[in-house]
Amino acid sequence: MPEAAAIPKQPVADELITSEVLARVGTNPIAFSGADNPSAAWRLMLSDTPGAFPLYRDLEEKDGQISSALETRKEGVLRRERKLVAASGTAADERRAAFAREVLAAIPNFENILYELLDAAGYGFTVAEILWEQDGSIDLASAIIASAALKLANSHIIRWGSSADFSFDASKFTFNKGGQFISASASTLPLWIRHAASPTSDYFLVQNSTPATIFSIDDSPDGRVEITPGAGTGLFLDPTISALGAQGANTNIVLDLLSKGTGTVRVNARNSSGTGGFAVYDGAASPKLMFSVTNTGVGNNGAGFKHGRVTTGSVGAGASAAVTLTWGTAFADTNYTATCSVVETTASTSTLRLHHLESVATTGVTVRVVNDDGGAAHTGTLHCTAVHD
Repeated sequence: MPEAAAIPKQPVADELITSEVLARVGTNPIAFSGADNPSAAWRLMLSDTPGAFPLYRDLEEKDGQISSALETRKEGVLRRERKLVAASGTAADERRAAFAREVLAAIPNFENILYELLDAAGYGFTVAEILWEQDGSIDLASAIIASAALKLANSHIIRWGSSADFSFDASKFTFNKGGQFISASASTLPLWIRHAASPTSDYFLVQNSTPATIFSIDDSPDGRVEITPGAGTGLFLDPTISALGAQGANTNIVLDLLSKGTGTVRVNARNSSGTGGFAVYDGAASPKLMFSVTNTGVGNNGAGFKHGRVTTGSVGAGASAAVTLTWGTAFADTNYTATCSVVETTASTSTLRLHHLESVATTGVTVRVVNDDGGAAHTGTLHCTAVHD
């Protein structure tokens, strides 16, 4: 039976070559420029003792040919493309490779470190020390939490990818990636947010990157709901007055209400002054205005309701005239009911009167107006309203 692979020991976390150690070691005073006998330096280099390394450094700094050769060797290596690949295509190895890439990318001046490590080509080796530290995060890809609870200190993170995705700063949790809440069954709540009894200055906010609030529920007892884009017009729902209104820089609002089943929809639209109006459109892809009311009156050019007025012109004494009123826009067909009357200011029964409607068209109506005054011509105004079936 093969033996189980030994578990590697944890790396030493303490710094070995500290500034104090370097100060005690000092530098070797022997160099070509300072040695009494160059042969002594030569013997040191031949014996390959530690004392020869300051001499190698002196050679690199003072001999242009050696320095150029070493520089060419280093630059040639650093210019080559390099990459870190996973040992295999398994998810575990891919995670390990991603972690290693993240660690290398986080090393400051990594190019300079590689440059110094390439001294090994000339000296035979290069000494470097890895200083390990813990960032306080938990790698959920391999961690097993056996305790009944997980406690995070301030400003610590939980990591399940290559970046800090979830953190706590003593007042709030922060997700640096998207979150999704899915109910496990019909009886399980996917997301439950409830304010505590105190403090009372709690809000439920959704913000964009500006940040500007695009959805909020206030902290007052009425629970006012506001839906606002980053800029422009938004909506509010105020349960204290059972009102849905507009808010923002531009409070013009288009409100679409759809009735499902046999229920009814009642629209009460108004501005902050209590005036305003509402409009009803059909449900077509290019909707038509069916009926509208403003703070000044009823719209005269709806698809289902129209009204208008036109002068009769001068109707001669004892004569009659055909007067046509043309709608602002045509009806879809002639299946509508028109009601007309004539207004004339003469205080007498011998004046203008409406005799009958001569014709009804999609574009308007024509009526016959009679002047009962045989002695003088009269001019009046024809008023008509029409309601489509």
